[in-house]
Amino acid sequence: MSVTELSSVMSGFSGAALCLISLFLVIGQLRAVYRLSGSGRKGMFALSACNLIFGFMLFTMLMDFARYTEKPEMHGALLAFQKSLYHMPWLICAAAEAASAVILGICLIAAARHRSSHLSADDIREAINRMPEGIAVSATDGTVLLSNLKMNELNRLLTGRALYNIGRLWQTVTEGGEEQSGRYLIPTAKGSVWMFAREPLLIGEREYSRLTASDVTERYRIIEELRRNNAHLLELRSRMKAVTDLSGDMFIAQEESAARVALHNQLGQVLLMCRHYFEHEQDSDPVMVYMTTRQMNLFLLGEAEEPIREQGDDLQQALSMTQSIHVKAELTGGVPQNETARGILAMAIRECAANTVKHAEGDTLYADIQRKGSDFVFTLKNNGKAPKDVVTESGGLLSLRKSVEAAGGEMRIESLPHFILTIRIHSNG
Repeated sequence: MSVTELSSVMSGFSGAALCLISLFLVIGQLRAVYRLSGSGRKGMFALSACNLIFGFMLFTMLMDFARYTEKPEMHGALLAFQKSLYHMPWLICAAAEAASAVILGICLIAAARHRSSHLSADDIREAINRMPEGIAVSATDGTVLLSNLKMNELNRLLTGRALYNIGRLWQTVTEGGEEQSGRYLIPTAKGSVWMFAREPLLIGEREYSRLTASDVTERYRIIEELRRNNAHLLELRSRMKAVTDLSGDMFIAQEESAARVALHNQLGQVLLMCRHYFEHEQDSDPVMVYMTTRQMNLFLLGEAEEPIREQGDDLQQALSMTQSIHVKAELTGGVPQNETARGILAMAIRECAANTVKHAEGDTLYADIQRKGSDFVFTLKNNGKAPKDVVTESGGLLSLRKSVEAAGGEMRIESLPHFILTIRIHSNG
């Protein structure tokens, strides 16, 4: 059986197919080398590079042979080694291309697996560009090293030019924005409001500057609404003073005190809910914050009969209040059924929960309830920071003491090393 030489097929369709397949293999090998170049897989990269060199040599050889086939008079220019290849069986060349294609497939699969399990610089860049917040990193002199699309868009809205220097953008923000504890609120021409913050960024031993921008349009609208209604709070003060002047007997004084305590508790609850929303927007319910704030505003404006309607008795309402400001109340011992003891416990839980958020920066309140003879002993503490100094009784704590002593009980506060509130209430229930 005769063997068809490579020289016999180069001038026909088979030769053209071999050249075309060889060209596609070279293109694929280049792609494989590029994908594996930064993968850290040195063995696969070396295999891919060798396959590229072999494929390029094979493609060059086939193109040379095609040229010599078109011009037979040039056969004498072939070297002895080239002539031996020129007259080899064409199936050997086809097998070499097939082997190269298999190696190419292995390299591309390895590159694809590495890409699916590792982040590349392009992936990180794309993720940063898709962020809804603006972010930019610069050298200490303000030269921009990294910025996403949102920060570039904000820079054009505020300055009308491309972002080259963070210092210039920050100057525009500080001059035209409203300062908020080191951050700046600034509106854009599109009607949105953004909060800008700049802080140092230390990577290794080198210092950089990081500029971030967050969309606070909705929160800013709520703040502006509260500001517009601030004048009505003065009217509320006058109304409360008028009520005080008209309190002529003990019953009215007690009713007024209860109303003040309720208003203090509910207003504090609303403010703490708003504070938690601003600091932890991702785990807050914006609809609940909006509805509660709106109801309180309507009450302060005299357009509603009561600020917040809650279900259950005082203790149930106090526990509901702790949940609304994202404080977990853990009660141990038997919950008292006596109305006076439950009321005092409810007041203590409200006050300690509010102080846990405002002063201790904690999120859990522990209330231990013990029955000692005919007395109930309540011990309350939290998981927050210890007081920096001796706790001074004022506001809610002072009102709580008055209520405890009016009920014939005792109240003791320990400030150091941790805050502990102890209340003893006499009860026959």
